[in-house]
Amino acid sequence: MKILTPLQKQNFSDAGYLVIQNYLDSKSVSKLRELLGFHIRDTSRKKRTENANLLYVPCISINDPALNQLLKENSLFDTVKSLHNKDIVVVKDEVIIKKAKSVLPSHWHQDHAYFPTPDLVTCLIALDNMNSKSGGYSVIPHSHQILIRHDKNINNGMLNVSPDLLTKYSKQVALNLNPGDLLLLSGHTIHRGLSNSSEIASTSYTMITAPAGYKLEKSNA
Repeated sequence: MKILTPLQKQNFSDAGYLVIQNYLDSKSVSKLRELLGFHIRDTSRKKRTENANLLYVPCISINDPALNQLLKENSLFDTVKSLHNKDIVVVKDEVIIKKAKSVLPSHWHQDHAYFPTPDLVTCLIALDNMNSKSGGYSVIPHSHQILIRHDKNINNGMLNVSPDLLTKYSKQVALNLNPGDLLLLSGHTIHRGLSNSSEIASTSYTMITAPAGYKLEKSNA
């Protein structure tokens, strides 16, 4: 079992995010790629955004026994449960594919705006090298400590953090993730996906979790 240490939990609580390097070994990364390949090839389930080169592929791990078993074998559920010492449920999971030299950065946002519930945690496993040039992620440390107002973008329906509030949090951290690295993100932490200007596509698996008994509160959507 991969239980977080007291120091890791404190770092998550302070910064609003935590990166665990080499969370999955190369064999598990390859297996995860293989299992997710089924969902990626199932083109009827792909969800394109306003940018045709950015794909979201729903997985629903709870309905995929092999994927669910792999996540359990690698203790992902236990890791997230140890953050708040609570049982969890999967609210949403998906594969995110950013094609080469194509994807623009997403807007700053909080996942809590879409799934308003306490102790929401987003888990992201990198399947490729993900950095500031290859479709990685940028976070604003400590931004999880206040409630943010969101504006709805009329063009894409996304909930974007109001620009006037971003001026309070000027420090941005571009994360460098390697295959197998795990990013744990508080539902209140402001973050965004970065452009992929590299020559190859970048792929990640994302799972959003909430405490067991999760009930959707009124969203800002």
